[in-house]
Amino acid sequence: MDINEDSVDCLLVNYDGDEAVLFSVRHDIRKIRVNYRRIRKNIQKKVENPRLRDKLLAKYGCRERKRVEDRLKRITTLLAEIAREHNADLVRENLKDLRLNGRKKSKQLNYRLSTFSYHGS
Repeated sequence: MDINEDSVDCLLVNYDGDEAVLFSVRHDIRKIRVNYRRIRKNIQKKVENPRLRDKLLAKYGCRERKRVEDRLKRITTLLAEIAREHNADLVRENLKDLRLNGRKKSKQLNYRLSTFSYHGS
């Protein structure tokens, strides 16, 4: 499995029949993250009351987290069903060193890497 921002690409290999099937599971997690980033940025600019601002940021942060977790659960359930159907093992890429180890890149790239769903690698 190859985990990307917009999809999870999988290769299903049958060693007995010498066949391989490449398929992709598309998702909208990146779109959700970008939308909520825009919402949080507008809240930080427009809301002057610190208590109200913190309350709104927490509210929308919780919504974002729930929506992303829901998408991830749907994807893992689908992949587990496919693996069970084909009696296959799931193997994913190693994303342990995805973070830039303190090296600074652009602000946007740092944000995208820090919010990328790869935990548990």
